Amino acid sequence: MLKQIIGISLIVLGIIGLFLPFLQGILLIIVGYGMLNVKKVHPFIRYPLKLLYYLKIKRTYGTLPKPPFIVVSNHNSLLDPLYISYLIITNLNKKIHFIASPTWSFLGKTICEKWAGCIMLYDRKEAYSKAKEYVQQGKIVGIFPEGKLGSNCIKIGAIRLALDTKTPILPIHIDYLSKSLAIKELYRAKRNVNYRKQMLEILSKNQKV
Repeated sequence: MLKQIIGISLIVLGIIGLFLPFLQGILLIIVGYGMLNVKKVHPFIRYPLKLLYYLKIKRTYGTLPKPPFIVVSNHNSLLDPLYISYLIITNLNKKIHFIASPTWSFLGKTICEKWAGCIMLYDRKEAYSKAKEYVQQGKIVGIFPEGKLGSNCIKIGAIRLALDTKTPILPIHIDYLSKSLAIKELYRAKRNVNYRKQMLEILSKNQKV
């Protein structure tokens, strides 16, 4: 009961935070939503999130496979994790464990890691080990290869993780201009091809909606 109350409170603060720059509104919504029982989310919370989703993302292409898989997406907005989380939770009734920047650690370890399921990037080796553990347990891990917003430095961790766990990558592309979210075909990483080249190939194909 306490957990649901906190979850609803965080989502309310998050919705307020969307209009106030000094509040981390998006993350609060994601964390609060993750804390709630996804099968029994109160309509007061579920429908505003659904409305927010369809106001921004009107068309969805492709279907979601069964877990485990690794989500790889472009990263242009703080809303990206929210849309992907909504898609995963409502269709598969599963959490997605995003590798997240330590910037969000102000919320505390219990909220970020235990309730929201984030993999905090305090240490790269530890974060990679945790992501690997989640995938091997049949869970869904989310990675933004571009790293932080507006970065041109492509990370190759998703390819390494896919190869080490023999898990497919699910490419997702969010386009705010056309208001679309495209789910692409599963990608199987290759050992004999340069990791960075594969990552660039995935992101390049993602943009073709």
